[in-house]
Amino acid sequence: MSGSVLINVDLAERCLRGFTGLVTIFYLLVVPGLPLFFALSYMASLYLLLTALVAWDPLYALFYKVTDLFNLKMASTNRVMSRDLTEDYHFAM
Repeated sequence: MSGSVLINVDLAERCLRGFTGLVTIFYLLVVPGLPLFFALSYMASLYLLLTALVAWDPLYALFYKVTDLFNLKMASTNRVMSRDLTEDYHFAM
């Protein structure tokens, strides 16, 4: 792909990730807990927030998982391949 960015997280999942990340951070600020649980939960919530902001999940990219089908179709028109792009990606429905 030249000059195009593949967005592998759709809008609904971005909203869900952002909401879950914010609720988890606010919960951790209010409720005291174990330091290890606090640290792991805080890192997980930051991961959710960052992937919601950039609309790209590195774990989805690692396993070729795409939830945003519109951007996949747009990327496939810009990509020259000898086979169909849908063979490379696993769709989450």
